[in-house]
Amino acid sequence: MRIHYGEKPYACKDCEIYVSYEKSGELFRCQLCSYSSNYKQNLKVHMKVHSDERPFPCESCGKSFKQKEHLRYHMRTHTGEKPFQCEKCRKRFKRKISVVRHPCKGFAFVYD
Repeated sequence: MRIHYGEKPYACKDCEIYVSYEKSGELFRCQLCSYSSNYKQNLKVHMKVHSDERPFPCESCGKSFKQKEHLRYHMRTHTGEKPFQCEKCRKRFKRKISVVRHPCKGFAFVYD
C-alpha cells in the first residue's frame, strides 16, 4: 500500500534515495521449491502457490483465486471486456500477453 500512498520509508544504502520497499542484498528463498527473490514481499506472494487458500472469490460464479489479479482477469470472462487490441489486425484480447502471442505479433494498446 505504500506505493499507492507515495510513502517512501526506506533509504537505499548506496545512493540514499528513499523507496517504498526494502531491498536487502540477500535473496529470499522459498523452502518448498527453487523460487527466490530480492524482495521479501514477492516471496510472500509466491508462497500462495503452495497453499490451498483462495481468498479472492468471484461474486458471479463462486470460483476462487489465490491472487487478486487472477480474479480481475477472470471477471473479464463474465463482462466480456477485452481492453487490449492488436495494432495490426485490431483483434481484441482480455490480457496484454495474448496480443503479443497471437500470430500477428502486433503491438498491444489499451482500447478506451
